[in-house]
Amino acid sequence: VVEVRSKNDTWPEILDKCDEYHRAGVREVWVIDPDARTLAVHAADGSVRVIREADVVTSELLPGFSMSAAALFAGA
Repeated sequence: VVEVRSKNDTWPEILDKCDEYHRAGVREVWVIDPDARTLAVHAADGSVRVIREADVVTSELLPGFSMSAAALFAGA
């Protein structure tokens, strides 16, 4: 699941959504924060990995997938 944080979303609301997705069986929730220019990968085990604009986005759930995180913010 990919969530894009809007200016009206609070972090508690985002974290509640992540919990809901995990309870439904989703293994990763990607939260894109356009203002901070970060992607936070929330895993079902509770860990969070923060990917910054200069990093490369990968996931064990998507073998062979990789992309520049900067591409997420190119139009922002």
